[in-house]
Formats: sequence, C-alpha cells, structure tokens
Amino acid sequence: MSQTRVLRVAPARDYLTRMPPREAMKSVWSKKVFCQGVAIIECLRKEKKERREMARKQNRMEHRLEWLTRRAEGTTSEPYTPPPIEPAEDSDDFAGDEPISGDNA
Repeated sequence: MSQTRVLRVAPARDYLTRMPPREAMKSVWSKKVFCQGVAIIECLRKEKKERREMARKQNRMEHRLEWLTRRAEGTTSEPYTPPPIEPAEDSDDFAGDEPISGDNA
C-alpha cells in the first residue's frame, strides 16, 4: 500500500519563486514549473476580466455623458435609459474542455 504525504500547512508565500535545491528530483522541478504556469494563466485571466469590466464602465460613463450633453443643449427631453448590456464573448484559449488529440483516433 502506497502512502502519500499530505501537506497540513499551506506552502510559504515564496513557494513559486524559491529555487529548489540542486539535488532536487525532476518531479520537484516539474511541479514548480507547472504551478508557476497555472499562476501566470490565472493572473492573465484576472487581468482580462478587470479590463473587460473597466471597458464596460467606461462605455456606460460615455453614454451617460452623451445624454447629459444632449439634455443640456436641449436636443433631447427623453429620460435617461442605460445602454443595453451586451453579453461578453469569452475568447479565452484556456477555457472549456481539453482538445481532442489525434492519437486516439
């Protein structure tokens, strides 16, 4: 029966940036590189989401400013209606199912 060691404490904050010792096994290096890749992808996703939200806010502010300008000029008397909310099209390459490899065919 194989026993695996379970971490009872979260790794230190510098876990992803600390170099493994020279005599570390290849699996330690592979895990470190994988975890760094995951952290980078998650960071990119978060930044993309923040940019999308900032763009939405900017569009709403521009729409409101345009309406206020028209109202001040007297060219409109209609009440303010916010712009329609457009569904976000996610073009994330990392979202969804894994691609089907040609090896199994």
